[in-house]
Amino acid sequence: MAAPPAAAPRLIEPDDDAQRASARADFVWAGVIVGALGLTLALVKLLPRMAGPLLAALIVAYALDPLAERLSRGSISRARAVAGLFAAFVVVFGGLAVFLVPALITQAAKLPAYLEGFTQIAVARIEAALGQPLPADWKAAASLFSGKLSGVLPQVLPDVADFAGKALGGTASFLGFLGSLVLVPVIAFYFLRDYRRITASFSDLIPRRHAEQVNGRFREVDRVLGAFVRGQLTVALTLSLVYSALLSAVGLELAITVALVTGIGNLAPYLGTVLGFSLATVLALSFGNAWMLAKVALVYTVVVTMDTVLITPRVLGDRVGLSPVAVILAVLSFGQLFGFAGVLFAVPATAVLKVVVGVLVARYRETRLYRSAAQPAP
Repeated sequence: MAAPPAAAPRLIEPDDDAQRASARADFVWAGVIVGALGLTLALVKLLPRMAGPLLAALIVAYALDPLAERLSRGSISRARAVAGLFAAFVVVFGGLAVFLVPALITQAAKLPAYLEGFTQIAVARIEAALGQPLPADWKAAASLFSGKLSGVLPQVLPDVADFAGKALGGTASFLGFLGSLVLVPVIAFYFLRDYRRITASFSDLIPRRHAEQVNGRFREVDRVLGAFVRGQLTVALTLSLVYSALLSAVGLELAITVALVTGIGNLAPYLGTVLGFSLATVLALSFGNAWMLAKVALVYTVVVTMDTVLITPRVLGDRVGLSPVAVILAVLSFGQLFGFAGVLFAVPATAVLKVVVGVLVARYRETRLYRSAAQPAP
C-alpha cells in the first residue's frame, strides 16, 4: 500500500501576530537607520564645525575598535589597551609626519616653476598645431595665471594658519577650529574606550521580544560599514605607498605629493585617481617631452589595474556589494545634495541603504500580495 503524500509545509501567513510583529520591528529598524543617515548628513551640512570633529573621532574609534577589542581580551583592561593603541598610533604617524612634511614642503616649493613651464610648453604646442601665434591677450592671460600661481603657492604652506583663520571668519572662529582639531583625538579616545558600553546601552533599549532580530540587522550594517571604513583606509594607504614608489622610480618630480593626492583622494571613489593623474600629467608635460607622460600613464594603468583586480577585491571583497555604476551615481547624487561631505559619505550611506532595501524586499516577498497565484485562464 502506497504511503500517503507528505503534507506541504504551511507557510506562516503575514497576518499571524508573530509575523506581523516581526515585520513591524523590521520597519521600525529601517526607519531608524534612514533617519540616522539623514540626521548625520544634515548635521554635516548645517553644522560642519561641530559635526566634523565628532564624526572624525567616531570614525577613528570605529576603525580601531576591532584591534582594541583583540588587545583587551587578555589580562589588559580596555582603557590600557586603548591608551597603548593611541600611543602607537601617535608614534607611527608622528614619525611619518616628520619624514613627509619636509618632503612635501620642498616639493610644493618647486610646483610654481613646473606650472610656469607647463604654460609655456602648452602655448608653444598650441601655436605649432594651429600654424599661427595665439592672440596676445590669450598669451597675457596664460602668463598672468601662471604668474599668480607662482607668487601664491610658495606662501601657501607658511601662511596656512593665517589663510585658514581668514577663511573661518576671524580669530575666534580660527581658534575654535584649532580647538576642534585638538579635540578629535581626545574624543576618539573616549569613544574607543567606551565603544562596547555605548553599543550595549543602545542594544538594551530594544524590546526583548525583538532583540535578537534587530541586533542581527545591526550586525549586518556593522559588517558593511566596517568593510568600507577599514577597507578604504587600507586601500588608501596601500595606493599611496605604491604610487609613491613607482612614480619616484620613473623619475617624476613631486612624486610623493602626487601619490598622496591619489591615495588619500581615493577615500572618495575615483576622485583621487582623477586628481592625481591630472596633476601628474601637468608635471610630466612640464619636462617638455612625451616620454615622461607615457611613463606616468603606464604607472597609472598598472596601479589602477592592480587596484581593480587585486588590492580592492582582496581588502574589501564583495562585502560592500555595490556595482561601479551604483558607486558613480551615489557619488554624483550625494555630492549634488550635500557637497564634498556627501561625496565622502556617498558609498557607505548607499551600502547601508542597500541592506535596508534588502530587508524590506524580503518582507515584501512574504506578503500575501507577492505570493498570491495568478488566476487561471478560462
